[in-house]
Amino acid sequence: MGPSISVVIPTYKGKYLLAQNLPSVFHALEQATDTFEIIVVDDASQDDTATFLKEQYPSITLLCNESNKGFSPTINKGIFAAQYEWVLLLNNDVKLFPNYFNALIPHLENKNYFGIMGKIIGYDNDQLQDSSKYPNCTLLNINGTTNYQFVNEAKRSTIYTFMLSGANALVNREKLLQLQGFCELYAPFYWEDVDLSIRAWKMGWQCLYEPNAICRHPASTTVKSNFKKKQTAIISNRNKLLLHSIHLSSTALILYHFKLLGKALFALLRFNFSFLKSCYLYIQLLPEALKTRSTFKALQAANNQKHTLSDIYRFIKNDIGTEAITLF
Repeated sequence: MGPSISVVIPTYKGKYLLAQNLPSVFHALEQATDTFEIIVVDDASQDDTATFLKEQYPSITLLCNESNKGFSPTINKGIFAAQYEWVLLLNNDVKLFPNYFNALIPHLENKNYFGIMGKIIGYDNDQLQDSSKYPNCTLLNINGTTNYQFVNEAKRSTIYTFMLSGANALVNREKLLQLQGFCELYAPFYWEDVDLSIRAWKMGWQCLYEPNAICRHPASTTVKSNFKKKQTAIISNRNKLLLHSIHLSSTALILYHFKLLGKALFALLRFNFSFLKSCYLYIQLLPEALKTRSTFKALQAANNQKHTLSDIYRFIKNDIGTEAITLF
């Protein structure tokens, strides 16, 4: 029978991408399980995505936002509607290999696992885009975007990742709901997947990378086609600041804000108004970020969890040990 799987795909003006990639999703599911559903959440697209899905894929559950809300609120709508044990969080521009789920299934019995991401390669070539993420972090800087790969990867049965990519991650539904899905402060996009992964690790759950679960992905198709480069940078910088305000220790956060003040003054001297706008937007959201921080700490306490960022770094680095890796 296989595991029960809900696939949740957020989309915005994505008719062409869905037409390209949905057949691969159905095919991969049919190779692995008899029990699945696909939920597409349309973020108020202005194309005829909804009509296309109703006509070509009537078995898909289609949910629609009345207004454009961004990634986190949109995918959360699908997460909260999902009914099966495992939820694949999937971008609309991702094409799955036929054995994608089969490579993930052996990991699903471990109750300590929050989720597993697969290997992401180029859409038109086999160039590696994303693999397991290395905690390339310092006391005042959380960096979840550095990839690492074992030189002798085939010898590893388990590979941990600091974060699960929002482009493809098979996640335990019960644990995902306990975390209340993605944090919607990060809307419209970026850093929400890092935040979700850190919260999972802090709850004592582990995030895995499976190199034999392969998918193809063109980088940031939706964002690049709908947002200007400068606007994207402003939002990304704002969200990185939010991530630090939610997850740094109390002492580190105080120091971080002093550091941010210095960076803001330097940006002013250099007329870097994009960074200053990011800071302004961050300050506006800071009260909500601190509330989110407190709410999560209460959840940790209720579950007798005291894991910190340092614990996550230490766990992954100790697992790597002296084995040879490459960073990219």
